[in-house]
Amino acid sequence: MTGPNADHHSEWRQRLMSKEILAAFITGIFSLSGGFVAGAFKGSAIGVGPSVTATVTATAVVTETATTTVTAQPVASNTPIASAEVAPSVSPNPPLPSPSPASVKVPLAELCGVTGASGYCGSSFVGTIQVGGHLFAYVGATFDADYPRPPDWSRILHFPANTCSELDVTFASDDSNGGTTDSSNLQVLQTVASAATANAAHGSVGHLKVMLDGGPFDLEANSTTGDQIFVNGYALCASSSGI
Repeated sequence: MTGPNADHHSEWRQRLMSKEILAAFITGIFSLSGGFVAGAFKGSAIGVGPSVTATVTATAVVTETATTTVTAQPVASNTPIASAEVAPSVSPNPPLPSPSPASVKVPLAELCGVTGASGYCGSSFVGTIQVGGHLFAYVGATFDADYPRPPDWSRILHFPANTCSELDVTFASDDSNGGTTDSSNLQVLQTVASAATANAAHGSVGHLKVMLDGGPFDLEANSTTGDQIFVNGYALCASSSGI
């Protein structure tokens, strides 16, 4: 088509195409959804006259970071929490301390028979006498031709170094000898400890208890009237022989 009508028609077509392009542009914008889709729209119209190009670019980046903080809450309980400290273990039956060596009661007659012991005592010197209306059993005695008077002494037993801790001796004179003023005397001499002495009136039994020092000891006796003195007793030792 030529002439004025042709120019008019061409202009009308260009306007129509521009309206279509604009409509397509708007449609492209509304076709994008919520910013969560990245897209591009590009429309081109080619015809007689100037070219119109429309470009729409939409980009949406969504980053979601979820942070959850959990706080431990104390749990109520009727059970107490055990302490970190542990109490020392206590045995219901604690061990007993080690006992000291048992003491053996050794009769004086057996001490007299130990090797190294000497005197007038033992199995050869056993008997009884009458003292204060009672019988007194003896295992040793003074045995001198002339029984000593103070300050002299007659040895009944000499005993060597030993394991004994105590010596317990009874002594007396026979009622048939001496007078009412007679006194019987006994003493123990040791290596370290001082001499220990005791006396008994006529008609009574005397008693002497001595702590021993472990060294040799002598058992001696005398009387104020020169009478014979008789003895009996025992020792506490760590062994049955006392050595």
